[in-house]
Amino acid sequence: MCGIQLSRTTAHQPAANGLVERFHRTLKAAIMFHADQQWTEALPLVLVGIRTAFKEDLQASDLTRRELEPPYTGPYQVLSRREKTLQLLVRGKHVTVSADRDKPAYILQETDRGTSINPPAAATPTVGPPAITTQYPTRTTRSGRHIHLPARLKL
Repeated sequence: MCGIQLSRTTAHQPAANGLVERFHRTLKAAIMFHADQQWTEALPLVLVGIRTAFKEDLQASDLTRRELEPPYTGPYQVLSRREKTLQLLVRGKHVTVSADRDKPAYILQETDRGTSINPPAAATPTVGPPAITTQYPTRTTRSGRHIHLPARLKL
């Protein structure tokens, strides 16, 4: 689903984790270059250097964010909704994204009493029927916590 493939490897066969091993080799070489410092002190500078280095295969470098910069951009106009996808208008282009990646945008509205936060009506996801919840019997532990056990685990 995410494009991840698991390959099991032993401790003596690191070749199966080629991408990770190449990154570790680069990271180790960069940390050893700063031999006059503790590796914990050199690590942030080394990671910034690795992230901003130009990657030939990608023809780009990784994006680095400033302090307190949000990890996302938006909000974007929703053009259409389907059960699992949304079509958004991003920088003048129609982009289809998974509904799982969508987050509602809350807009500040000025009122007579001050500022309030109200979600827009269009931001409420309408993916499908509400999930069915099952009530399980409640038990109290010796420490006083209330727990809900499924019927198959009922003692």
